[in-house]
Amino acid sequence: MDKLDAVVLDNWFPTPNQIEVRGGWVEHATGLPAAVESLLPYNSPTASELFAVSDGGIYDVTTAGAVGSAEVSSLSNSRFQHVNFGTAGGNFLIAVNGEDVPQYYNGSSWSTLAITDSNPTDIGDTLIHVNAYKSRLFFTQADSLSFWYLAPLAIQGVASEFELDSIARRGGYLVAMATWSLDGGQGPDDYAVFLTSNGEVIVYTGTDPGSASTWSLVGVYRSARPIGRRCFMEYGGDLLILTEEGVYPLSKALITGRTSPRIAISDKIAPSFESAARETGSQFGWDCILYPRGGYGLFNVPNMGTAFADQYVFNTTTSAWCRFKNQPARCWALSDENLYFGANGVVCLADADTTDDGEQIIADVLPAFQYMAGAGQKRWTMSRPVFFSSGPFSPSYRLNVDWELTSPNSTPSSAPAQLAQWNVAPWNTSFWSASNTVFKDWITVSEIGYSASLRIRVAKNGQAISLVSIDYLYEAGGVL
Repeated sequence: MDKLDAVVLDNWFPTPNQIEVRGGWVEHATGLPAAVESLLPYNSPTASELFAVSDGGIYDVTTAGAVGSAEVSSLSNSRFQHVNFGTAGGNFLIAVNGEDVPQYYNGSSWSTLAITDSNPTDIGDTLIHVNAYKSRLFFTQADSLSFWYLAPLAIQGVASEFELDSIARRGGYLVAMATWSLDGGQGPDDYAVFLTSNGEVIVYTGTDPGSASTWSLVGVYRSARPIGRRCFMEYGGDLLILTEEGVYPLSKALITGRTSPRIAISDKIAPSFESAARETGSQFGWDCILYPRGGYGLFNVPNMGTAFADQYVFNTTTSAWCRFKNQPARCWALSDENLYFGANGVVCLADADTTDDGEQIIADVLPAFQYMAGAGQKRWTMSRPVFFSSGPFSPSYRLNVDWELTSPNSTPSSAPAQLAQWNVAPWNTSFWSASNTVFKDWITVSEIGYSASLRIRVAKNGQAISLVSIDYLYEAGGVL
């Protein structure tokens, strides 16, 4: 492994020059009747609002605290896909779940959409995914290779069908649609991207699927099978696809005509992705979101039989990966640039505190093993991890040699940080929250081996903690 890689990196976020314990979460909206399975942000030029879907009801969770009565109730399921869409008539949040008539919010109230085919037959309760492309709303239909589209700038009315059965040669059904903007914004060079359950990416360009002169097929490309319907992430001028084999940028998949580990941005953690996909790929809860304020992209991975999920997270600047744990998320959303997740009966605000709703955050790192001075045996005697922190803490350590994966014997601890308050705490004796103290104590270790790595666990409980470097002291020996 590269010396800057890690075997374990849990609840640490890698920056270009250090790793930092992730931000904590707090409960934002409480009193929801069951697990929150969808978060629906509404954005207009004058407002940002957030809605949660729980137990078949849509609840306003814009304001922190206990929720009121449901805005919409008696829905068949709580697993919605959504899009914000603006017209001359206003700004709308459109949401579909494949079983109920599509719902929409106009900035003041929720209503249902009437979407029919040309017969006219109501097809709204079969629409399961929605996307905005070239001033039109496009819908995918449950268990079908057809998509439906409305007239320009319409949010309801007669929809036209476009069948992809003859294009999708591997069969299956349409999972999702996305708009691929090569320049990162909306424009004439945008593509319409359709993804099937069997891993075919179908790309079109144009404005009107009903006109051969303005709608043309760009190509059909092979992909690994996608996981869930929330499998697209807009990332700059590219689209990332969440699949059973990792995360693939669409631009590189189109260049090669297929997906392969060499082009996956998740190549570093490919075994973890593939193992998680085998175990929980059929479970609800897989999700992905880009969080610009935090500088990372996040992929939610449900855990088998537990309320908690893992998040595989990559730094959007360096592409370095880590894993967040102990965040009980089932879905994610951005609202007013803040990151939220839905959990069991609550909506939580992520990256907003120095604890996890009052509980300390345990972070675990095992850096790449290193041979230091060569392949011979060594007797490791001391080590010095260098930390930056805004408050005292007590880490736990274990020197692992020759690719052991042993955890520290002790448990890290951290009393709640007692940070000084201005004009209250005694001057020159109190620990000030604005300072970042260097902690660089040598610790004693005693191991013999060819390669080594110091495993470190810390507990964050009100302070910021970063790990900058690790020094080792050893005596070189022979090959045997």
